Amino acid sequence: MGDASAGLIASFGGFTALYGADRPYRNRAIKLAIIAASLAGAVAVGAWSHRLGPSGIAVFALIAMGAVFFCNALGIRPPGAYLIALAGALGNGLPSQQLEWWRAALLVLAGGAFSTIVRLVGVLADARGPEPQLWLLPEQRLRIS
Repeated sequence: MGDASAGLIASFGGFTALYGADRPYRNRAIKLAIIAASLAGAVAVGAWSHRLGPSGIAVFALIAMGAVFFCNALGIRPPGAYLIALAGALGNGLPSQQLEWWRAALLVLAGGAFSTIVRLVGVLADARGPEPQLWLLPEQRLRIS
């Protein structure tokens, strides 16, 4: 409360909600938790690498490379690795005297946790809502959706 810069950093965790819209709720919860932790980790490593000066760019490149590998390995669709790499850039761009790396990571993780909860609230209305209806023929699925 009252710290606008901390709120802006925490709001970056809200981008977690862009992932997993088509997944069943249990799978979505796991995927969103992994994404929120990845965003927080990327911000933490990016903020930590700010101290390295120009060689911090190499750390940012490693964050982006790891994010691409991670998203491809887990089949995470767009926005995929882009926002995780952007989180590393955000962390690297934070002034180190303003916020410690661990606090920035916790703020992003809190934003990601909040957006995960909001994204999963639909389970209260229909626990099996976004699951595909595999028992339908493909042409029947088109008519329903």
